[in-house]
Amino acid sequence: MDLSSFTPEQVEQLKKLLINQQTNADGRSTFVPRQRHNLLEKPGIKDEFGRYIPTPLFIPSAEGLHGVLEPPPFQQLLWSPPNRKGEQTEVTAHSAKEVHDYIELGYQTKPPIGHEIDPLEQIQAQFDALSEEDQQLLIEAQAMDKRARLQAALANLSERDLEQLVGKAQKRGPGRPKKQIA
Repeated sequence: MDLSSFTPEQVEQLKKLLINQQTNADGRSTFVPRQRHNLLEKPGIKDEFGRYIPTPLFIPSAEGLHGVLEPPPFQQLLWSPPNRKGEQTEVTAHSAKEVHDYIELGYQTKPPIGHEIDPLEQIQAQFDALSEEDQQLLIEAQAMDKRARLQAALANLSERDLEQLVGKAQKRGPGRPKKQIA
């Protein structure tokens, strides 16, 4: 509040009004003498006879909001048992009977912590996410990479080892599968 627009007499009158209303010049309420000595006194008011009437003091952190923050008992989330891929689905139960029925089917009320994904499953999921053309390009690139690695390995072989390897390949013939070693 800017008091520069008031005259000194008006400022004095304002101070007197504030003092009469039991507030200091800063606009804050004055201390009642008993509040200075007994800090356990709860705030209150005086009635027309000057008697002290305590007013209720609500401290939300101590008293709470009397059930306003309590969640309703239902809708409750439940999680299914893991399927073949290890995934769990989430369902909502709207009554105690539904919760009981889901629990009988193997559902659990605690959320899953998480499961480890098999690396092969992760690669399969990524591969399935690709389009048909991208899958074909990836397969061709993989075959070319295998050929390049085989060619590099063959380059390191001696002539004798190379002849031996080519001789075994001709005995098997083209297109015949390798023997399964048990």
